[in-house]
Amino acid sequence: MLNEALLMDIILQARHHIIGPLIDRCADPDRQTRKNASFAIGNIAFHNDMFYEELRRCIPQLANLLLSSAEKHMTKVNAAFALCNLVRHSNKLWDEIISKGAMQALLKLAADCSLVALNSSEKDAINELLLKTALLSLQKMCAYPQCRQFLCSSELFAVIGRLRQSQQSSIANLALEIIDKVTNA
Repeated sequence: MLNEALLMDIILQARHHIIGPLIDRCADPDRQTRKNASFAIGNIAFHNDMFYEELRRCIPQLANLLLSSAEKHMTKVNAAFALCNLVRHSNKLWDEIISKGAMQALLKLAADCSLVALNSSEKDAINELLLKTALLSLQKMCAYPQCRQFLCSSELFAVIGRLRQSQQSSIANLALEIIDKVTNA
């Protein structure tokens, strides 16, 4: 049976051998690999902030996945959830989230998805999932003053305001929460 100190040493050594190559897979030529890598990064960041420093390097790649027209929807969902998880437990990465374009990419994704969500009478489950994920990520980022400031200064912030009118209550509620956090902080 491994003692706790030995287990931590194994984890610390493994993160240098696993996380770096995993981040590199976010730019892999294979779509499925990019999708799985972004999912795995989100899972690593989900439980605590222990690996945030090593994961810092993935932020521009996740932003690129969100902006790429070549990416499948689930890759974008995974990238947005990974970004959400990178702010879930601490404020260690907010500066990188802003400076590397991740918040702007999430806003752009929300804006693109809002066109369908607000102008279509038909439900589009994939578009709705993308929009909810982008909004959830932005809502989590609103925990930090610098992120709120960036958000309210963006020309795309008006999109969040329009989403309060969504027929989907979960989307309207997320938009309301974001606006409330930005305006009442």
